[in-house]
Amino acid sequence: NLNLREHTLEVMKNLFEIAKAQKLPSDERGLLMLSAFFHDFGKMHPDIRKKKIDKKTNQPVLFDRNGEKVEQHNYMGHEDESSKFAQYIMTKMGFEAPEKDFVSNVVALHMVP
Repeated sequence: NLNLREHTLEVMKNLFEIAKAQKLPSDERGLLMLSAFFHDFGKMHPDIRKKKIDKKTNQPVLFDRNGEKVEQHNYMGHEDESSKFAQYIMTKMGFEAPEKDFVSNVVALHMVP
């Protein structure tokens, strides 16, 4: 029920509260905030956003990971694109490899239960 901006800010707020309650060091909290910030950027990737066309009906449809039709877009594969984007931006910003790897791994795995 939230747009991408609202959802991202909500995730960041919630994660910050969890990290604070767990008394994580500020550098770890910062990396978690970056992870939360980047976690859904892949949803904007053109290949992730486009709907597939049902060959039988010639209508746009959405599919889940198992190839089943779904009613709501779930942005399949967005976590991988988000992870790549995080790596790219953090490289341009001058982050070291361990920091980039931490954030991109959290982002890549954020859909894993």
